[in-house]
Amino acid sequence: TSTKPLDPVLVVDDLQLDTIVGNQAYAGFTAATPNFGTTANSHTVLDWILSADDVPFVA
Repeated sequence: TSTKPLDPVLVVDDLQLDTIVGNQAYAGFTAATPNFGTTANSHTVLDWILSADDVPFVA
């Protein structure tokens, strides 16, 4: 819809990501812009936090 939510649409506390994806994962964003003539849209990530405890160092 064209209406933006006032609050986050996804909030997860105490998620054990390693039990879902294993010991290696990639995180990022994707978006699409429709090709309707000159119509374009913008996708802006205003805030994003990803933290992990005991993240191994990979050289």
